[in-house]
Formats: sequence, C-alpha cells, structure tokens
Amino acid sequence: MMNGKQKICFILMMITILFSFVFPNSEFADADNKVVSFDLMGNIDEWTVFQEHPTVPPSTISFSTEKVKEGKYSMKIMHVDGDSLNNYMQITRWIQIDTAQYGIIKFWVYGDNSGHVLKGWFMNEKKGYGQTLCWHRINWQGWKEFKISIAQKRISGIRFTIEDKGSDDIPSTATIYISGLKLINEISFLSSGYYDHNYPSNIFDKNLSTKWQPPASTGWISIRFANPIKATQIKLYLNTDLVYSLHIDYKKPDLDLWIPLVERIENFNGKVLTENFSRVEIKEVRISVDDCRWKHDRQRKEWVWINECSFEDKKPLSSDKDVAIHISDFLRSNSNLPYTFVSKLPSDFSINIDGDLKEDAWKYATTQILLSSYGNLPKNPTEVMITYDSNNFYVGFICYENNMSKLVAKHQKDGEALWTDDCVEIFISPINKRYYYHIIFNPNAKTYTGSFTQEVKKWHPNIKVASSINSQFWIIEAAIPFSTDIPAPEPGTLWRVNFTRDEKPGNELSCWSPTYGGFHKPNYFGILKFTENQSPISIKALFIRNDNRLKIKTIFEKSKYIFNILTDTSEIVTAELLEEKGKIKTFLSEPINEANGAQLIFTNKKGEIVSRSAVLKLSNSTIGFRLSKIKNYINETKNYLENRISDNTDKRLYRSKIKELERKIEQLIDESNEQHINTEIAKIENNLARIRCSLYAKKYNNKPLYGVGTANSLIKIDRNTPWLGNIGGPVNLDLARNEAESFQLVLWSFLKESLNFKIDVTLHHTLSGQVWPDKDIQIREVGYVKVLTRAASFSLKMDEYPDPLLSKEKYEVLPNKLTCLWITVKSQWNTPPGKYRGTITVTPSIGPETKILLNVRVRDWAIPLKKSIATPFGINPGMIEKYYNTKQGTEKYNKILNNLINSMMENKLDWFLFPAGHMQETIYPKVVWTGSELEVDYTEFDEKLEKLFSKGLSVFSVGLSFGCFPKIYRQDGTIEIKYSHKQFNETSKVLFQNYVRNLTQHLRKKGWLDKAFLYIADEPRSEHIKQIIYWASAVKEVAPDLPIMITTMGMEPLEDYIDIWCPNLAFFNSSECTRSLKKGKKVWWYVCMGGYKPNFIIDYSPIEHRVIFWLSYRFGITGVLYWRVNEWRGNPYVETGKYAGDGYLYYPGEKDNVVESIRLHVIRDGIEDFEVLSMLPQKCDNLRMQKQLDTIRTKLMQITKSLQSYSENPDDYINLREQIYEFLEKVKKSRK
Repeated sequence: MMNGKQKICFILMMITILFSFVFPNSEFADADNKVVSFDLMGNIDEWTVFQEHPTVPPSTISFSTEKVKEGKYSMKIMHVDGDSLNNYMQITRWIQIDTAQYGIIKFWVYGDNSGHVLKGWFMNEKKGYGQTLCWHRINWQGWKEFKISIAQKRISGIRFTIEDKGSDDIPSTATIYISGLKLINEISFLSSGYYDHNYPSNIFDKNLSTKWQPPASTGWISIRFANPIKATQIKLYLNTDLVYSLHIDYKKPDLDLWIPLVERIENFNGKVLTENFSRVEIKEVRISVDDCRWKHDRQRKEWVWINECSFEDKKPLSSDKDVAIHISDFLRSNSNLPYTFVSKLPSDFSINIDGDLKEDAWKYATTQILLSSYGNLPKNPTEVMITYDSNNFYVGFICYENNMSKLVAKHQKDGEALWTDDCVEIFISPINKRYYYHIIFNPNAKTYTGSFTQEVKKWHPNIKVASSINSQFWIIEAAIPFSTDIPAPEPGTLWRVNFTRDEKPGNELSCWSPTYGGFHKPNYFGILKFTENQSPISIKALFIRNDNRLKIKTIFEKSKYIFNILTDTSEIVTAELLEEKGKIKTFLSEPINEANGAQLIFTNKKGEIVSRSAVLKLSNSTIGFRLSKIKNYINETKNYLENRISDNTDKRLYRSKIKELERKIEQLIDESNEQHINTEIAKIENNLARIRCSLYAKKYNNKPLYGVGTANSLIKIDRNTPWLGNIGGPVNLDLARNEAESFQLVLWSFLKESLNFKIDVTLHHTLSGQVWPDKDIQIREVGYVKVLTRAASFSLKMDEYPDPLLSKEKYEVLPNKLTCLWITVKSQWNTPPGKYRGTITVTPSIGPETKILLNVRVRDWAIPLKKSIATPFGINPGMIEKYYNTKQGTEKYNKILNNLINSMMENKLDWFLFPAGHMQETIYPKVVWTGSELEVDYTEFDEKLEKLFSKGLSVFSVGLSFGCFPKIYRQDGTIEIKYSHKQFNETSKVLFQNYVRNLTQHLRKKGWLDKAFLYIADEPRSEHIKQIIYWASAVKEVAPDLPIMITTMGMEPLEDYIDIWCPNLAFFNSSECTRSLKKGKKVWWYVCMGGYKPNFIIDYSPIEHRVIFWLSYRFGITGVLYWRVNEWRGNPYVETGKYAGDGYLYYPGEKDNVVESIRLHVIRDGIEDFEVLSMLPQKCDNLRMQKQLDTIRTKLMQITKSLQSYSENPDDYINLREQIYEFLEKVKKSRK
C-alpha cells in the first residue's frame, strides 16, 4: 500500500483529472469530443482489498507510473500464488454517482503472461454480484483494451479478482497493470462481455437505455446483432415512440438493421410521429428485448447480443416513397412472419352474414391459406378471407375436411368450451399492446370470446356469425364490430393477428402464421395492414408436387403485382409478372429444400412488399421427400455397381434394372392419386432393396434369400418399409473405458415364409488376443408399439414405433417385415485399451450364414464412475404392485424393485421414489417417537446408500416435499403420526425440523450432504408459494446447507429459498439460468408430456433424446430430472398414452424382470456424452492442441446454439464425438 507522502503527491496530481471527470458538464469537459466520462481510478483509498488467506504472501495494490497506457498513472496489482486453488484477492470500488448517463466502461490491462485469472464484476445496488465484466486468463504480454456496455442497468460498484493459476502449477507472481479505467457515454462500439469459458461475446439484458446525441449529419441508425439472437422480439424506441417491432427467427443469420431517422415513420401502433420529413432530434434511444412465447403473452427476459450500435451518415429519407421502399426491404430481409394487407370494401358494397360467402363484396377480400402449426401443408386445407368497412372487420373461413362424417360440433351455446369441437380461431392485437383478443367459432356458429393480458378477462363483443356445412367443407362467416376495445383502423394501421383452425378428425392444427405448437403465442402473430382502394391478392391453394416442387393457384388483377418465390432468405428462384386476370396456376421450377422451405412474396412494381406468406416447410412424410431418398439410394447403388462389381455382364443387367426404377419414378411426378403413388413407391423400394442385397451377395457368390443391414443407434427403423440403408458391414465402435455403445442389425427375408435366425458375436484384442466377455455383449430384439396419437407434427411418421428391447434366443423374420436387433457392447473400468476385432455371425434356418466384421476401439481413458451430471429419475412403487400383482415389503416386490434400480444404475441413472408423499421406508431411515424425542435408525438406510454409491449414484432425494416426512412409529411398532402438507401448523413444523436437523447432521458426518437434495415441491402453482416459503424457511433455520430443489413450469426463481432451480425445459429461460449460476445456485431441468422438443417421447427421433445432454453441457445445466420411468397407466405395449412414452422408459417384463427401451439406451449415451464433454480441458499449453480444442468448442456451439436452434442431424454429433475422443486420447498421452 502507499505511504502518506505518496498519497499526498497523488492527490495533488489527480485534482485536475478528478474535476474533469467528476464534473463532466463543466468547463473542464472535453469540448471537442463532447464525451461525458468518469475516472474510476480515483483515490487509492476508495479501493478496498480483501485477502482470503492472510497467512499466504499478500497481494498488493498501488498507483504506478511505470507502465501507463492512458492517463498519467495506472493501477499496479501484484499477486502471489497461495496454497489453495481458491486463494484470491478482491479489489472493490463503490461508485457514488448515477451511472445511467454512461454507456460503457473502458480500460486497458497490461498482462505478463503469468496464467493467472483476472475477473471483473459489476456490482448491483444491493452490493452483490451483478453481470460479469470480464473473465480472462492472463495469457498475453503487453496491453489489451476492454470496452463493455453498462447500459442495461445501474451500477453501484466494480470489483476485480485475481486468482491463482491452479494448484497443479508451480506458484508464481503476477504483476498486472490496469490503466484508463473510465465510465464514458460513448455507445458507438459495444464489445466483450462474458459468455462461455474463454469465448467473449456481447451480452445485454432485457432493456438497454441510454441517451444519445447524434451528429448533425446522421441519417440512419445501424444496429448490428451477433448470431444467435436469443430473443423473439426486438423493439426500437425513439423518444419513447415505438418505431420498429421486429420478430426474430432463432435460426436467422447474422442480422443488421438500418433504420432511417426520419419523423414520418409508421410505428406498429399505426401512429404517424409527425407530418414532415425533417430529421428527428433524438433525445433517447431504447432497445427492448421480449420473448412472450409462454402462456398468455407472458413477458420473459432473454439475452440479445449486439456487436455494434452506431449512427451512420447515409442519405436521409425524404419522401413517402423512400420510407415505403425501406419498410419493404426491411420486411423482406428481417422476418419470416406472414404479412399482407386488407382492402376496404367500396361504399356501395355490403356483406350479409348468412354463411355462404357468395356475395360480390367478398371479391374485394384478401384470401390467405393456413399452413400446419409447424409450417407444413395440412392434409385438410383452410382458406381465410378478410376485408373491412367503417363498422366491421369481416372474416370468412372455408374449412375443407376429408372426413366430414367425423366432424365434431357438440356445443350449442355461446361461451362454452368450443375448443373441444372442430373450430376456427382469430387472434387480434390491434394496437400492439401487451394484450390480445381471442375469438372461437365452431361449425354450429357458436362463439367464445376472451381477452388476454397477464390473465384471461371477459370480453363480449356483439359479433354476428353464420355457418354452413357441406359434403366436403364447412364455412364460417363473421362480422366483428369495431369498438373502444378494437377501434376502427385508419388506412395504414397495422394489426398483429393470427387465423387458426383445430381440425378434430385428423387431429390437425393449422395457422396463417405457424406457432410451432399451441396457438396462444403472440410473438408469432402475423402482420395485417389496412388499406383503401388496393386490389386484393388471393392465394387460393398450394400443392406440393411429387418432386417437391410447389404449385400455386392465385387470383389477382392484371399487372398489379410481381410474384416471387423465395427458397431461402436471399435467393429468388422464380420471379415472374403474372399478366392475366383470373385464376392462375404456376409452379416452382426447382425442388424446395427441406430445411429452408419456401416463401411466397408479392411486391408492386415499385418494389414494395404488399403480401407474403409464412415459410412453407416440408415434412419427411411427403411423397417428394420419399422419392428424394429413393433417388439418393439409387445413386449409392450405382456407385457400388460401378466400383465394386467387376463382371461386365452383371453390370449391364443391373444397370438395366436401375434404369427401369428411375423411369417409374419419373412417371409418378405428375400422378395425383396418392394411394396409387404410395403403392408404386412401395414396389420401387422393394425392388431396389432386392437389387442392393443381390449386389452385396455377388461378393460371396450367393443368391440372396435374406438381407442383413446395419445402422447406428440414432435412427428409429420402420419395420414395415424395405431396408435401403447400409448393407452388410463393417460395424465400427469407439468406446472409452466404462462406456456402452449400441448399434442395430437389420434382418429381412425374400421368401414367402418366415425365417429363424441365430446371432453370435465374438470379439478379441488384436494384439493380446484377450476375448471380450460375453456378459458385456447384449443382443435384444427391438419390439414395436402402436402410437395412436402422435405427440407433434414433427413426430416420425410410422405405423408402429420401435422401443422395447426384448430378450430372445432366436429371432424370427416375417415376410415383408424387418426384424431389428439392438446389440450393445460395454467396456468396463479395467478393459485394456486398444483395437478389438470380431465377427457378427448371422445363421438362418435356411441358406448360408453371413458374417459381418465388427471393429471396436477402446480408448486409453475412462468415463469417471462418479458422474458430474445429476440424473434423478423417479420410480412409482404403485405400478410395480399393480403390474406384478405384489405388495410393498414382500420378497417379490423387493426383487423387482432391485432389478429396476440395478438397471437404472447400469444405465447411469440416479433414482428416487416419486411422488414424495408415497415414499416409504425404502428411502427413509426408521423414525421412532420415544415420548419425548425422535430416535432415527440409519442402519438399513446407510447400507443401501453405500451400495448405491459404489455403483455410481451421484444424487439422492431425501423426500420431505411440502413438509412431508417419514411415518413416525411408537416404540411398540405402531404408527404414531404421519404428516403431509395439509397439516400446516407449528406442531408439524417442530417435528419436521427435528427430523431435518437429525438427518442433515448424519449426512454431513457420512460425507453425503453434497449428494442429497430436498425435493420441496413439484410444479407448484402461485397459491403454493406461501407454503413453499414456510417449509423452505423451516429447513434453512436448522439445515442451511441441505440443498432444496423445486420443479416448475415458468415460475420465477425463489432465489432466497431454493438452491437447485429445475424448470421444465419448455419454460427454460437462459437469462434466469445465467443469473442463478452467478449467484452460486445450481440449475437442472426436466421434460414431461410432449408437443415440444427435445424430449423423451417414443415417436420423436432418437437425437431428440440424446441432444438434451449436449444442450445441458452447453448451458451449464448440471442435472436432468425425469418424473417417472415406470408410469404404466395402461398396458404400455398397446396403450402408449396421449404423449407416447411420457413417464416410462421401461416396460413390465415376465416374472421379476423389467424390459429396457431404446429411449433408455439413447439417454444413457447422452449422459456419457455429457461426461466426455466435461472432461475437455479449459486450456491447453500446446498451441496445436489449443487450436484443436477451439475448433471443438466452436463446432459444439454451432450445433447446440439454443433450444430452438440445434442440429437434428445425427452425423454432426457422431463426427464431433469422434474428434473429441481423438483429442482426449492426445491429452492423456501428453500427460504421461
């Protein structure tokens, strides 16, 4: 520290500087730059130093003139490694000024390449940690500049910490200089926040607010965002007026906004700011970030990353034309939401609400079609027609139905639950406030209305509605009156709207603007603009041709509009002027890409967008998609034929067969009979499968009686479709020690009768000859289940879905069906590393055997026995009793429960009995009331936990939900008392606290407290908060270190009471997660039910099960909870439930066994992936290896951008996994 003389010198030296910084608006301010700034160096006495371990050599801080980058002095910090990894010093300065006027904090750091860690924090008003300022290992020599935004919140202080390099390194001294540490109001460049490991990014919270005075010549404001934009809506306000409200696609590329600073810009309230075109005098610019996907327009906080925000001297807009063109460009390039206009009826036309839509007035209506809620073409088309006059907004629906006999129209009164009928719905947000109106009509012309703010409110407009039901469609015609709630729009007014349909016979949801699930998602509402005297555009129908080309039928007047079809955000594939009046048919000249889809855009001759559709996407069930896959397999077969078959006679024969298949495919392109197409495709697939198997058999000079294929574990195989995948082998597996990996063997017969097969797998070390143990190679047949209701439109489309894994000795292959075998190879902790080679021998009851080569590589490193991710998966004891006809406590029950638990542990799952109120002595120690105190016997409790810990159990639940605790017995063995959350009183609290105190002391003594968690409540509602706080406070009073966990579906974190926050994955909020992690809390998540992804649903792709654990690592989630693994509400082999497989990963087996599932094994693989990812080092000393590590992390972030934007291609994960395994092998070798 400085002595007295040094302090005096520095105080004198700082007087001028302090005046200029503390009084920025005085004559000492920089007149040229007009930069308001505040010097954070200040007097050294304003900084406080905290040393965690006073016994180690102290850190020192002083002012210095030795190394100065900016200003007259710098802060010199010297730090010596201590004897603990946690040894660090803190340097804190509290700021006694209003920081709202400052935009960024700027400073320079002189590094000495010491490897120490410099961390910086913003301190909030409560003098606690706020947002991270910086996190950098000092791995550079010389000066480095940092500029970080503080515009999103008020800052009360700043703190730096200097930490040791690490306990494995030789202690050393770090000397760091900080220079030019200032708060300034410059917003021209925003940079370098903290995101993930050593990957700096620009992070801003929900509201950015700062006052800017742009240069006089400024004409535009430029905002540059970085990918991914983790918000769904971004709003720009100028001088408190909303100028732009931009909806963001999570998968959108990097986004640059160029916003003109002119006064006459229509905001999304339909308001004109001024009538002239002089430049705006900007006093305040504010950007807000919203995500209101969940529940009823519920605002959520999310992150938005901004690279640059500056004023640009471009030519100002000066006319209506310029503004219109700019808005058109803006709409074209920055949103996938549908946008169209609605034209006002001529005064001499009127609409009579009679349910037939045949009046001439409807010719002035704009007509749009509905897509599925996920952007595909629905099987039951819907047209919506819209127009308006001075008094009403008119809407007509034509709902085509393939099965009119099953139309649901039960309700005969207004206000009833019409959403349980076939129905159409209208969502209107007329003035872009945080509410919207909701209208439902059923086929009986009955009406349900409501308005949505934070809660549902009653709203009863005087709507006129009529309906009609025909043989192929039903019609709704309605007039919605304008009122104070929904005022009559002026020309130019914009509404946020959506038109939807719930079709019951086919269980199909349709929307004008796809909502990717339920309809109540205002951020997905499309944009409707009201106009006068504009010729309407009508999109009457869309068709996907059998080659994935799009056919469109439209109606609009001659030469009014240019019609464009975009297949991505930039390339226009077709742009043609449609000159003839009347019905026009055209089609896209190129196939639609499955990932990008297509978008229909109409512009006028000036280039203004007047209408556009949502993005039309293809599903993997379309005929075009199936034909495309067949073409790919044909090309693979051609390559095999030309490169692997030498006999020219055979080549000519097979070329002829393949050419005939290609000819038949071309004949199907324009075929319209879907049943005939599917029949012909099945024949083509069968013939192609025979050709492929026959070619493979040529290698062995065999006539193909059967086929053998192989596949990895990340595809679900439809057993009713011919196999067109990989024929034969080899099978290559890559394993760490203590890891299991599965693959699939596919069998089929070309005979009319069934075939039986026997499978043998042998494997040995290529050098030592050591044989792989038989017990570590498991072969099971894949069973199939019927799914009556698919969970979502993106579900796999099959008649039967693979899931249960059945143990058999012989495997039967039926004609025209595939038999799939699930083969798992497991390495142990002590399995010798190296290469193993073996064979899979397939022996049929008729014909020659087939041998498939099996290659296994075992790495010279192991997945740790102690997991770093918690996986508490629940067991329902009642289901064991029900399906095995037994009772708790019996020998049979205990054996079944133990078999289930052993299987879970083998597959790296922790377990708990759920719900908490049903937990019995199996999990609790025995508690006896002596009359004056509680006596707890932990003997059996300890034995069970010690055994489970030895098998890899990482966490366990102590129960105690809502104050429930074990049965308390009298000394004679009878039950004394049993409490639940319904007994909400001080007596139960005292007993509860006595038990919690006793239990916590025991767990602490055993060293198990860090493995325990108290599951206080499951998905509580708002009325439960009082009870949660009551019981959580009761726990913290006697056991503050016992972690409390809660599961929730959107509730705000109770951070003062909860240690482990476990939201439903569908309600996960990344900003809340980041905040909780910074406060030292843990964050888990869970899935249940369906309709969203990723998830554990049977009809979802396997990658949706496995990617949850990749995303967990990506976002710092340290636990995945699942409510039950055996919730068999019906026979799970035939009754899969509304969301197939929700609540069970096992099937009841014969006798005392349980049956595992494909989903269980894929989840196990995901857990192992998480452990492998957690083994990646933070940094490598070797530059080449550091580059490889950076490449791995970059790829990881690319394929797991967010819950809404992650790769669904299994190859991306397989390839990255291989890179990681190679890298960890090198790391292991480098440490020897």
